[in-house]
Amino acid sequence: MSTDAPVGIAAHVAAVVVGVLVGLCGTLAHRWGDDGLPEGLLFALLLVLLGGLFARAAADRAGMVLYLLTAVVVVLGLTFLGPGRDVLVTDDLVSRIWLLGAPVAGAAAALMPRSLFSDRPRGTREDGRP
Repeated sequence: MSTDAPVGIAAHVAAVVVGVLVGLCGTLAHRWGDDGLPEGLLFALLLVLLGGLFARAAADRAGMVLYLLTAVVVVLGLTFLGPGRDVLVTDDLVSRIWLLGAPVAGAAAALMPRSLFSDRPRGTREDGRP
């Protein structure tokens, strides 16, 4: 067993926790703002992107997948599983953009180049030579 295993497990757990928090906070905030500019939607989508960048930096692609799946499940759970007739995600344009934009914003973090998340000094190869 590698000595990095606990760090890897902790990073994956952190990615899941961040996914839950981002899904919850984004769903609660996406409707914030006046009728002209949906500031909450922009904030929520930016939150998903930043959470994805964190997950990718902390736990690489596997953590990114865990983060994105967790965030999407939380968003969908808050959308469809509510008590009575109360809803957090309504049937309007802002909510539809949130439901479709959250996975897209998370996928944008997954598509960032690997070099952005590398600890290796810029201009060096994997074998350490310049």
